[in-house]
Amino acid sequence: MKLEELSISRHGNLVVVKHQKYQIEFNLSKGTWNYSNENNKTIIKNAFTQIKLNDSTVLKTSDTGFREFNTEPQKVDDLGNFQTLRFSYETELTREHWNTNNTPNLSDPSNNLSESPKSDKESDSAQDISVAEQDILPVGIGLRIHTYLTCYFDQPYILLKVGMENLNITPVNLTNITLIDTSTPQGAIQLGGHPSQYHLYLKMPPISPNACTHRKIYDGFSLNQDNTLLPCQDGILHDTDSKNSLIFGFITSNKWWPRMQIGYQVKKRRSPRGLTSWALYHDCENKTCGTGEEIMSEIGYLDFSEDASTSYKRFNECLAAENGIQTFQPKEEKNHFHTKLEHLSAPNIFSGWSLSSESIQKELSADIISEQIRSVDKNPLLKPMLSGGIDYIHLDAGWQTNPGELKLDKDRFPKGMQPVVEEIHAKGFKASICIDPFSIDRNSEVVQKQHEICLRPDNEGQSSDNKKAKTAVAAEAVEVHLPGRANPLAILDASHPETRIHVQKVMKQIVDEWDFDLVKVDMSSYTSGMMSIASNVAWYDSSLTSIELYRLAVRILNEAIDETEKDVILSCYNTIESVGIGSFTLNYPLLYQKNSESSDKWHHHNGTKHRLCRYISYLNAQNPFWRHAYGNLSIDEPRPMNEVIVEMTTAALSGASVLCTNTPTTLSKPRAELIAKLFPLSGKAATPVDRYDEPFQRIMHLPVETSQETWHLVGIYNWKDQQDDLYLNLDLLGLSPNKDYLVHDFWMRQYLGIVSKNVTLLNIPPRSAKLLCIREEQQIPQLLSTDIHYTQGGVEILSAGWDNHRQSYLLICQPPRQTDGTFFIHVPEDYIPVGVSAYGSEYEYKWDKPIYQLTFNATESMVQASIQFTKTLGGSQLA
Repeated sequence: MKLEELSISRHGNLVVVKHQKYQIEFNLSKGTWNYSNENNKTIIKNAFTQIKLNDSTVLKTSDTGFREFNTEPQKVDDLGNFQTLRFSYETELTREHWNTNNTPNLSDPSNNLSESPKSDKESDSAQDISVAEQDILPVGIGLRIHTYLTCYFDQPYILLKVGMENLNITPVNLTNITLIDTSTPQGAIQLGGHPSQYHLYLKMPPISPNACTHRKIYDGFSLNQDNTLLPCQDGILHDTDSKNSLIFGFITSNKWWPRMQIGYQVKKRRSPRGLTSWALYHDCENKTCGTGEEIMSEIGYLDFSEDASTSYKRFNECLAAENGIQTFQPKEEKNHFHTKLEHLSAPNIFSGWSLSSESIQKELSADIISEQIRSVDKNPLLKPMLSGGIDYIHLDAGWQTNPGELKLDKDRFPKGMQPVVEEIHAKGFKASICIDPFSIDRNSEVVQKQHEICLRPDNEGQSSDNKKAKTAVAAEAVEVHLPGRANPLAILDASHPETRIHVQKVMKQIVDEWDFDLVKVDMSSYTSGMMSIASNVAWYDSSLTSIELYRLAVRILNEAIDETEKDVILSCYNTIESVGIGSFTLNYPLLYQKNSESSDKWHHHNGTKHRLCRYISYLNAQNPFWRHAYGNLSIDEPRPMNEVIVEMTTAALSGASVLCTNTPTTLSKPRAELIAKLFPLSGKAATPVDRYDEPFQRIMHLPVETSQETWHLVGIYNWKDQQDDLYLNLDLLGLSPNKDYLVHDFWMRQYLGIVSKNVTLLNIPPRSAKLLCIREEQQIPQLLSTDIHYTQGGVEILSAGWDNHRQSYLLICQPPRQTDGTFFIHVPEDYIPVGVSAYGSEYEYKWDKPIYQLTFNATESMVQASIQFTKTLGGSQLA
């Protein structure tokens, strides 16, 4: 994009910013602004900025007052060339007060200060701009609101922040800053269609009951009522009719939690007016703004330019640049799974067996753990021969005697934890453990000796004007109820010096003394716990906001791990993404959900359907700041097979770390054979094709690439309680409409035929999933699929292809574990098989035109096979 394609001009009271992807019109007479797309269609209408003080005073830029604007010089950062516009506002009361005290009247044209001096760049690039008055108001006059719009020459988005400048002779306290709001009779968000067809996606923490799921904008819809206290980093508003999307959110959350307010109230006459209530804001926790000081908001983000997936990827790139984060995003544009063995065990991608007192239904002990380790080690279906199989033994809940302390029950661990870890390592596994280092028993020795080390009730009030460090307040630790915990707990205060010492001691013992390889940190104390009580608790360093306290807790964890002698993986569970990016290499995005007590565990908001769709929603973002873990996977009976297949399909296509929660000693063989097909993990996540169009995503897509060919895995879901049909346009997968493709159903081991342009699936069973393999048709015998691994050739096949000279299909296979395996070969109409030879295993074959099946018995050896064909001239095989 050329620099001159960003222009700023003034037409009377209208300031116009023209960009090739959007246009902004700021009305100085009304104090509102419009945001239009490249076709000049208004997307955001009559937006304004709002400030609220702790004395309930509300200042809006749309109220009567004095307004001006300035353009800052062009600058360059990591995102490219940009220019920032500043729109300033003062209340009419302030102006009148100034005039009555015989101060100069800037509205008088005779005043020689009516224009601010221009920089050299401004003089060259904005000659037609009537630049506003200079900031010459003396201290002691009032408050001024500055709205900063940053426009990049080469980027289709804008960045937004707000400054509140105090010109009074006394400090004022801020309650919240609203960067942008459309909640006026004339304000709206208009994407093209009627709001009843809008889908809303918000990135909210896992403690939200509907985190990361679609919400449909319907009559009377309101989000803010139930989610006022929950942070929200970003959101996508998508019109399923026009396919237009607005990406909005915050790219910083350094001092205050980002929040959003969204609602819609339809009038008697249905009209396509748009979303009627929408705002990006954050609470300032009564931040004091001193005389002459300007308090700056967090930075907001707006993008309406391309498809939602592309725009969301761009948002992540901007987020990374602003926060100085090194991302994990692969360099190649295609999301392919490469099958060289060195790529099978991707960094920080692992699989393991999770042992807990809940799953085993007994208290964890050294003997029970040892029994489960031996069971996994001896099971040929679970013992991997390739890197990336079941490689971790994870100790989850049930090993601690008391929360927050590492003292073990001597009856259950007579020799301590170190011998347990030694046995895990001796069997060839790595050891992992879960701990919440900030939650602690209220009756523990630590709390009894130093109760001030915990968060405590805010008897004085966090909103006091003079915030002093409460170093000597003796108050009982606040009582917190956390999900899945039997008794109320206390939360260690991250700002207290003794907390840092305590956490360092805990981590050093776990890593350097016990010798664990991975520490899974449960942040529930600072998410589910802290967020439920934040407005009513106090902490040691009261100069910190609650988000700064959270950040401090995260920093303490990383510093504690850095100080250990052993190099370990620090993973995090139940964290909040907006303040955790760059802090953990592995993130468990879902709050663990127990099986619902509801009679319908499928449709319950914590049941299979909603839980898996919440997880799938993470995949589209392809979060570049850490690796997402899939988490717990339960596949054994009495879970019905259809639900197990749904879980397995999602886990496979997530390409992420998986922890099996079933008891190894009691796992049935059929279910063990099933889970063996999942490992090793690919480390590559599929893309939800219909991410923004369907409340419950039905289609996931993952390309698989080897040195010999590329094919496509497609997950198909039916979330309904009755049979359903699905019509998939192959264009959505990037496949050519001019080619023919072979389709195979992995779980049903069934060839579905040759398709072009579309795949039609009829009568898909209720509450089920399919995993399709789609390969481009060739005019020679070719591999269709295997039933050994979910990639269907991406792991188990070392080499395969057609030998034209010998008229044979050659195959070299290395099974990832001791299991039977079948290879499905598609044979064109003018070929028939005439012979087969194989080495490395006993085998059987079956010819059911047009599919040739070759099945090998369980083996640890490399298998080589040659299937000979003869070419016919249109003849048919005799029955």
